[in-house]
Amino acid sequence: MKKFFTLLWLLFLFTNTFSQSINDVAFKKQDSGTPDFLTSDFIVQLSDTTQIDLIEVKLGSTDQSSDLVNYSFSFDVLSGLPSGYSYSRSANSIMLSTGLIPEIPTFFGRIRLKLSNGQFTNYFSFTSN
Repeated sequence: MKKFFTLLWLLFLFTNTFSQSINDVAFKKQDSGTPDFLTSDFIVQLSDTTQIDLIEVKLGSTDQSSDLVNYSFSFDVLSGLPSGYSYSRSANSIMLSTGLIPEIPTFFGRIRLKLSNGQFTNYFSFTSN
């Protein structure tokens, strides 16, 4: 019986610690009105919004790079963002704007969460043309 409760507790601990994840990311780029530059927005769908400290966003011109965007948004903090950046949330959907980026043929993105226990989730990676 003791083993059963130990196993049950470990299962409870694991599911509560690691239940936050990124379900999907939509990367949107639009004409900025400035030649050779676009505006960039990310819509991040989360499985759960508890115990999240940061949303780390990286966007690069090559795979695994972050030469275009490398920023960590504090969860549910709307002020103090760099110029052109914004944050909003509706339930489990997070809208992040990251200002102007150069117009290039292909973008490589990675987003992950930093949880309140200090651990990071796995990256959600994408490529966009």
